[in-house]
Amino acid sequence: MKVPPCCCKEAEGTQIRVAAITQAANAKTRVDELEFAHPGKASPAFTREPGALHVVSMGAVGPIMAPAVRALCTELGELRRQNPALAARLRFHFIGTSYAPAAEPSVAPIARECGVAELVRESPGRVPWQIAQETMRAADALVVLTSDDLGYTPSKLAGVFLSARPTLIVAVTGTAAVRLNDELGLGERLDPTGGTPGLLARWLQDLAGPTPRWREHRREEIFRASYTAAARTRELCVFFDQVHAAATAGSRP
Repeated sequence: MKVPPCCCKEAEGTQIRVAAITQAANAKTRVDELEFAHPGKASPAFTREPGALHVVSMGAVGPIMAPAVRALCTELGELRRQNPALAARLRFHFIGTSYAPAAEPSVAPIARECGVAELVRESPGRVPWQIAQETMRAADALVVLTSDDLGYTPSKLAGVFLSARPTLIVAVTGTAAVRLNDELGLGERLDPTGGTPGLLARWLQDLAGPTPRWREHRREEIFRASYTAAARTRELCVFFDQVHAAATAGSRP
């Protein structure tokens, strides 16, 4: 394949998204900052209530995430015992939890088993991306659920970062999601295998306090250097240049 160098400038100017770069760049996630730069006309997928703290988990929640959901609900139950006043203000929204058109809830049954059903509101139906953006921006905080698959990285992480909301990621030590969280300072981490008892209570109490500290850990410069659509496009241009150089060298006598 021969790619003229001039094509690279065109690609960078238009921020072409090519799926192959995901594999070429070790499956790093990316997102276009322009999609989050200006609020859209869509309304969030939840309704605000005076005095409530709205925490949102956006996206599919399959069976592989059941341990993460159970760990979160267990922590919710402990929070309610320790701080019933704070728990009463909480509204946990799980939105778009299934890909199926008429799917059954996957979070609510676990919440019932853990005795915290009244704190959880699940909407299995998928929502358009613009509504998802507005919902994440409108939330007081975000939750990211993951699985124990060592290589699993939720594609929503870049969008979550650009939403600039306090974030709790539920992830097992040693997974790709944890490494990305450590690299970007995305948020606090709850380990579903144990080892972080009371973390949810401390995280929520910090959010409800006068001077929350969640912004201190975000690494904006690393995110913009590696995980935006512009950064992925630059890497794609380098990839095309390498292919072009190799093809050119191979055609020489």
